[in-house]
Amino acid sequence: MNLKIHQVDSFSQDLFKGNPTAVIILERWLEDALMQAIAIENNLSETAFLVPLATNYYFIRWFSPICEIDFCGQARLAVARVLFENNTEALELRFATSKVGELSVRRAENHLIAMDFPIHLPQPIQEIPDALLNGV
Repeated sequence: MNLKIHQVDSFSQDLFKGNPTAVIILERWLEDALMQAIAIENNLSETAFLVPLATNYYFIRWFSPICEIDFCGQARLAVARVLFENNTEALELRFATSKVGELSVRRAENHLIAMDFPIHLPQPIQEIPDALLNGV
């Protein structure tokens, strides 16, 4: 199997600075265990996998070396950079997710990228998790 892996340093224009993220554009989904193994092998804080659904519309998933995560802003920024560099005509990209709904990014002035973020309002909890109590 050959996969093209883009490594992008989010939040920086300088090499070896910023937050490194792996970006992998797939034709179709791999098994979850394989995507997790790839994220472990990359050993970066996040590896973003995406599959095209339509023009400028993708389904995106994020994996850390430990597990799949619900959302990652820096990895979405890295994905946008790769996609905008490969498609200089695109002005906006949309992403479907399984956990946080639909997201978008757009080109902004001065080579910047504008992103929207999901809103998670605070919810009361009935029980405090042991892991949280142990960390206090």
